[in-house]
Amino acid sequence: MGILDGSWSYQGVQAPDECEGGTLGDVSDSFYGNWSVQNTGIATADYYGTHTAVSVGSTRSNTSGYYNSNDPRLGCPLSRKTPSGNDNVAPTLSLGNALFYNGGLALPSTFTEAATSAVVTANGGGSGSYSWSLSSSSGSIASFSSSTIVTTTTTSGNTVTVYAAGASRSHNDLTISLAYTPSGGSPLTSTTTTAIDSPYQLSFVSQSPLAGAQTCGPFVAGNKGWETQFTWEMLSYFGSPLFGMDLNEQFTGITIYQSPGYGYKANGTPGASGVANFTDTYCAALNPDGSITTMPPQNPLLTDAVDSATQTYRLGSTSIGSGTSVQTQTLTRFRDHITVTNIAR
Repeated sequence: MGILDGSWSYQGVQAPDECEGGTLGDVSDSFYGNWSVQNTGIATADYYGTHTAVSVGSTRSNTSGYYNSNDPRLGCPLSRKTPSGNDNVAPTLSLGNALFYNGGLALPSTFTEAATSAVVTANGGGSGSYSWSLSSSSGSIASFSSSTIVTTTTTSGNTVTVYAAGASRSHNDLTISLAYTPSGGSPLTSTTTTAIDSPYQLSFVSQSPLAGAQTCGPFVAGNKGWETQFTWEMLSYFGSPLFGMDLNEQFTGITIYQSPGYGYKANGTPGASGVANFTDTYCAALNPDGSITTMPPQNPLLTDAVDSATQTYRLGSTSIGSGTSVQTQTLTRFRDHITVTNIAR
């Protein structure tokens, strides 16, 4: 019987009853009160046969009792039996922190929810050999090496470092397995499962009402132009807020309808500790120059577009064009307002 260190397991007894047609039945109650364990420093057993792990290692448990002798010719008299078996107490595996894949980039110091590597500890393991392995239904998403994919390794100590090499696509799809062989003993197996989260999408929070602007940097209310703000929340693949995550924006596919257009300036924004939202401000307040004259929002809004572009948001980096793409959208700017359409992950 296998038990993880610090846990327990019930050991029942089953036997065929030839006096009842050979049906396999549970005869555990015939052995209650007679359980014993050879080495109680490794495991103990109670009245009912519940085995509790004490420390990592192997021992044997025994019990005795009377049950049907399976001899119909003699009227099925009771017969004393003494079943026994192995008690193998394996180490429990624990991770020092959650794993996160940032597209191969280092995580910002402001992001503290997870890390790109984690130390796995075989709790209760002592001297001996530790053979580790990794497997996942999402492919090669983890490694014992920071530079290449290595899914098996052996250590002499009870810890190993696992590196994120990709992103999970389902909960607990990464299995970490261990075969621990104590010095002079037999292999004991343990497993644990986890997942590797990653940047994934933005969630719309709010848009401020269109307002008249006098200046844009900094914004001052007035009647020369217009201003509005969109607020987004940064989320991981498994829906967790990404507090302190870096981001950047990029503009492509720029089309100018009224020369010279407003111009586009991409920005990278460092993450802020404890903050998972960011606000993008769109503003135009240009002096009349004979080509484009901005104005406060009209009623109805104007329909003559000045320019448009595809805006892409990426998480995990402040460098323009670097990181994980999490959203694209079409910006169309007019003399008195802006529209944000075609939002896609």
